[in-house]
Amino acid sequence: TKNAFNQTSLLFPVHLATVTFEQLTALRNKLPEDSKATAIKNSMMKRALNHSKFAPLMSHVEGTNLWFFIKDPDIPETVKTFTEWIRSYRGLRLGTRVQIKTGMLNDEVLTGEEIAKLKDLPTKTD
Repeated sequence: TKNAFNQTSLLFPVHLATVTFEQLTALRNKLPEDSKATAIKNSMMKRALNHSKFAPLMSHVEGTNLWFFIKDPDIPETVKTFTEWIRSYRGLRLGTRVQIKTGMLNDEVLTGEEIAKLKDLPTKTD
């Protein structure tokens, strides 16, 4: 996890309580190769966050979360993939429960709305 933090530009948690294994697998298969979406035990995540630039996210380590570790060039594509994945489940009410509430881009804490706007940045292929 420590090595993942060093290579990560954007980190955010998403609450997973209502997500099925099949839905999660579908999301992971669509992510860019260098973007990771990982469920990590809270105790391990707290220890890792405590000694990283992402320490301000410590208060969000509760419940069952999927943590997104995203490298800089993949930020727009990953956020767009996540938002499209959520939109595809709106009819199942998953999209109203699974959302980005906060995260960090480098050293800056962002709201979920600010992170969602990152999908509009130019991608590495633009």
